[in-house]
Amino acid sequence: MVGGNNILRMPAGTSSSTFGGGSLEVAQGTVGLMKNTGGSVATVPGQFTLNGGTLIYGPDGSSTSNHVAVLAIQRC
Repeated sequence: MVGGNNILRMPAGTSSSTFGGGSLEVAQGTVGLMKNTGGSVATVPGQFTLNGGTLIYGPDGSSTSNHVAVLAIQRC
């Protein structure tokens, strides 16, 4: 679980990345920041829970990416 007014920043760039744990919970006051660009994918295996936290897609200004798809998010 990530909590305590922190930012969990997923790697920027065009290479896909996978979170190293079996599941991820983003608690209230915490932000999950996705920086992936150029068709890359940020993966969280298992369960991804937004427990009052926020998920933001924020690539850099030069990115040509224009969308993000998120599947199987559980909100408490």
